[in-house]
Amino acid sequence: MFVFRLIPIKTLIDASYEPLRVLGYCKSCPNYNRNYSCPDHAFSTEHYLNRFEYALIVKHSLMLPQGLLQADFFLSSRRRIDPLLMKLENHFQAEALLPGCCHNCHTDCSKLTFEDCCHPELRRYSLESLGIDINKMLQAFFAVPLQFLDDRITLVYGFLLHKMPPASIQAQLESELKSIDC
Repeated sequence: MFVFRLIPIKTLIDASYEPLRVLGYCKSCPNYNRNYSCPDHAFSTEHYLNRFEYALIVKHSLMLPQGLLQADFFLSSRRRIDPLLMKLENHFQAEALLPGCCHNCHTDCSKLTFEDCCHPELRRYSLESLGIDINKMLQAFFAVPLQFLDDRITLVYGFLLHKMPPASIQAQLESELKSIDC
């Protein structure tokens, strides 16, 4: 199930921008400081977000197939969703927001291996890597808290937009997402 929200960037920042809190969550992740799309960034995330006018956010809940681990299902879903987001960002003149850290290049683009990201033109960020508290955002704009359930996963992703998208954007995005059959 998909739920979409088109949110002005300033409203998103006012309601859910908590970079220090989110950084604390990131530091507890075993992959912290390994991926170039994750904090700490060498730029101001607030300034980065303010380059855009809107965020089109997708809350995507998926039933976990029986016998599949959540982590495996999450990664297999991402292998289908991430390329679609990258394809659509050119069409929508937007920047994709991934549901988690960037895996867009197929090399081991790890901070542990390379001094710089191998493909900065492919690197994309998640909302949380830009300082957005996903729980606060979900409560403010979707009227639900972030939940971790045994039988489903929830992915949060979308686009940063420079201008108001055409009315058809949500229908096209929804159609494309349904076609990948996560």
